[in-house]
Amino acid sequence: MLDYSKAISETTKVSAAGFMPMLGALTPAACLGSWNTAAFRTGGEIAESWLKFVGERLAKDADLPREVTNCENVNDLIVLYNEYWQQTAKDYAAEFSKIFNATWAAGKNIWGVEPDAYGKVQRTSSTN
Repeated sequence: MLDYSKAISETTKVSAAGFMPMLGALTPAACLGSWNTAAFRTGGEIAESWLKFVGERLAKDADLPREVTNCENVNDLIVLYNEYWQQTAKDYAAEFSKIFNATWAAGKNIWGVEPDAYGKVQRTSSTN
């Protein structure tokens, strides 16, 4: 039977030498610092842009019922809804385009890539 009382009462020092080689395996993670910073910055810019967009869209959406009450006939209502949905689609397309462009710009800076004329991504820098 093992005597655990002796093991508990005595402190044993463990050498750190066996731990250090494991830290060497984490060295590639050090290069992720710049990527993480750029991704965090881009994410913040996208979130700020999205919140501004949502606020503007809510203001436009809140005006719709007032505009509906100003319609004098069915034709006015059809024109109003047509213009409303066209503008809504344009607004969302413009916002998603901003988000895509910000993400693509961050990706180009982080990974050093650029699309060729056919849309195939080519590495622009020699860093791996």
